[in-house]
Amino acid sequence: VAVVAVALQCYPVLFLGRSFASPNNGGHMLYEGWPTLPGDTDRMCSNTGSSDTGALLFQHLYYPMVQRDALLQGELPLWNRYSLSGEPLLGQGQSMFGDPFNFLTIAADGAAWAWDVRFSLARFILAAALGGIVWQLTRHLGAAVLTTIGAAFLGFFTYRLTHPANFSVCYSPLILLAWTGLLSAASPRRIMTWLLALVGANWLVLTSGTVKEAY
Repeated sequence: VAVVAVALQCYPVLFLGRSFASPNNGGHMLYEGWPTLPGDTDRMCSNTGSSDTGALLFQHLYYPMVQRDALLQGELPLWNRYSLSGEPLLGQGQSMFGDPFNFLTIAADGAAWAWDVRFSLARFILAAALGGIVWQLTRHLGAAVLTTIGAAFLGFFTYRLTHPANFSVCYSPLILLAWTGLLSAASPRRIMTWLLALVGANWLVLTSGTVKEAY
């Protein structure tokens, strides 16, 4: 159900060639108007209603590239030399380096398709986790299915279209899923499994790429 619901919600990206990481999403970057890519002739731009579409385009889009360069040279990506004449990268809470899904964008050198996979996957996690929480608490399949469908169409996605806060919000139900799993854990092995899941869920949120939202 989560796969189908998210596919419907993300259909322009999954089936119509659009992208969450498109420069036509409303970020002027360093230019006065569109198009903002050299040689591009597509002047179409989405009206994002003053949503903060610049955060991804100005900042997070390039972090995987900086991290990839450091790793290929055998270094930890401790420093970002491209911002403010140099500033900490891992130490500022937005690098996403601890997020295992971030390694997809690192491997792809920040390619737009990798970001599209990550945004879609994050929405799947949100829908599946919220449905799982309802199922763990109620064992009512209808309620779990409706929750899963509704989660894929949160109004949050309409406004925070491409903001990295998507990842913080979408990972966060995993924390509650682990807690509800602990409620029904009937053996030491299952308790340990859900405790590890709780640690992993908190780790995902803390490394999801935002400070205000995640922390």
